[in-house]
Order: sequence, then C-alpha cells, then structure tokens
Amino acid sequence: MTRVASSPPYTRGLTKAALSGIVLNQGAVAKAGFRRADDFVRKPFSQRLLAERVKAVLRRWGGKEGTVRKETEPAKVLERGQLRIDPERHMCTWKNEPVTLTVTEFLIVQALAARPGVVKSRNALMDAAYDDQVYVDDRTIDSHVKRVRKKFKQVDDSFDMIDTLYGVGYRFKE
Repeated sequence: MTRVASSPPYTRGLTKAALSGIVLNQGAVAKAGFRRADDFVRKPFSQRLLAERVKAVLRRWGGKEGTVRKETEPAKVLERGQLRIDPERHMCTWKNEPVTLTVTEFLIVQALAARPGVVKSRNALMDAAYDDQVYVDDRTIDSHVKRVRKKFKQVDDSFDMIDTLYGVGYRFKE
C-alpha cells in the first residue's frame, strides 16, 4: 500500500483504484507519482482484505501531524430477549447467567444475534468467526454451533434459540 501524507482520512465515494494510499498494481505507483509504498495488495484480493488494509493505512495516517485520535465509541451491548452480549468485556449472559464461550463461539453467537430471524450460511459464520488466513471446513461451524447450544443448555435446559435450516445455515430466533 502506498500512503500519501496529504490524503484525507475518508474514502467514501471513491473507487477501489482511486483510494488514496492503496496500490492495486505496481504500475500505479509510478503513474500516480507516489513517493513510497509500505504495502502492496496482489490481485486477486478479497474486499475484506482491502477494507482491512485501508483501515490500517487510515490508522497510521491518523497518528501523523500531531492529531489526537478520538477514543472509539464503546461497542454497544447487544440484547436480544434473554440474551445479552457485551463485546468489550467478551461476556455473554442468558437469563442473567454467564455463559462461558470461546472467542470463535462468541463471534458466531454475536453474528447470529445481530440479525435475529435472518438466516446465516456456514460461509457467513466462517467469515464472522475466522480471518481470511485460516482455512476451515464448513462442518467446523456445525461443531461450534453444537457446543454453543450445549453451553446454553447448561444454563437453561429449554434453550432453543438457534434454528438449523438444513442445507442453508442457521438463524437466531426472533
């Protein structure tokens, strides 16, 4: 990626190729007159990877010129009926009882509960729980969901908020 000291910290409305600070091919460095590159994104690349690289450039850019970074807003606590998820504290409670989840399980529950009633495919849950560098079989998600259900049932035997739609994915009940 290339960083230009005078580029603004926003990217809305720009095409991928026009994003200041991002080099999509090596020829663009010379054509655009960039002085230095601190990273390079090889094609083909995922949009998620590009977005993460843009965020990294903007974080680095924000620290220059003596600007003070504002404290990001605290992550909002997600409440869905009896479920309460606090991402900052990595805490999950069901009926005010703590449920101990691994990081992956926590991210899966958070992805499902974020949009109750909406079906999430295994691939969507893999994207929510793992980064692009990790390869997992889609059946791994099944194992995680099974363990999540088991942990919630330890707190409440009648827990049945995660539906399985065979051949499609999972959803959190409304």
